[in-house]
Amino acid sequence: MQTTEQRFKDIKKIGTQTKWTEDLYHSLLSFNWSKFFLSYLLLFLVFNSFFAFCYWVFPGSITGTDHSFWQAFAFSVQTFSTVGYGAFSPHSDWAHSIVIIQSVLSVFVTALLTGLIFAKFSRPSARIVFSKNVLINNYDGKRMLMLRMGNLRANQIVEAQARMVVLQSFTTVEGQTIRRQVDLNLVRNSSLFFALSWSVMHVIDQTSPLYNLTLEDLINQNIEIGMSVIGYDSTFSQTIHANCMYVADDVVFDQYFEDIFKIQDGKVLSLNYDKFHNLKSF
Repeated sequence: MQTTEQRFKDIKKIGTQTKWTEDLYHSLLSFNWSKFFLSYLLLFLVFNSFFAFCYWVFPGSITGTDHSFWQAFAFSVQTFSTVGYGAFSPHSDWAHSIVIIQSVLSVFVTALLTGLIFAKFSRPSARIVFSKNVLINNYDGKRMLMLRMGNLRANQIVEAQARMVVLQSFTTVEGQTIRRQVDLNLVRNSSLFFALSWSVMHVIDQTSPLYNLTLEDLINQNIEIGMSVIGYDSTFSQTIHANCMYVADDVVFDQYFEDIFKIQDGKVLSLNYDKFHNLKSF
């Protein structure tokens, strides 16, 4: 099981003209935090190293230094951050000119980084966990496809809407092989308050594209099952979404999810996520 981003990120889109440098804002927002901070550190070092070289290449441009590149770099950092401890100062027209240029560019760089950091922090995200496997078993006298979702946050996702599809290879009467997406009818495709756990189920009847398919059939037809949920987060007050993809190897037959609720006197006392992916047989 993997997210759709993981599933499709390595597919090369041949013929597209957009490079990551041409959509830099989107690329930086899509970075994880470690990659983002490494990118910021690299930009910081390159930016200040360039201006340090401009100061250092003309000895005597900065007073209070020993004319080393390291102290020129320290002066550049002080200019960039507007700290200015008072030990270093520009001494020539060349240095004053570089300080002006660096100060102007520093405003743009700082504003860009501040906006990116705020955008990453303020962007709503869903902490929804999906079961590692999707199951095909008998439930309530019917053949059923089911998976389990859980809300890891102590809040509610209001008016949550679930959707499940099957991706399968299909050959037309003309002999063309295409990849077809088929919507699966769910027993329940919405939840008024998604706060704990949700078992998403699809009845495998004669109208289902999974009808009478074995695990070997799923593999041969390159079956993939996509799951998506979208809803209104009561904390963020914004719409959030999450998704995942299952391949044929993720499908388990005639197994059931282990119960994760502790109930006493008709009330749910706890939900054990340590058992969330556990399976059992009857």
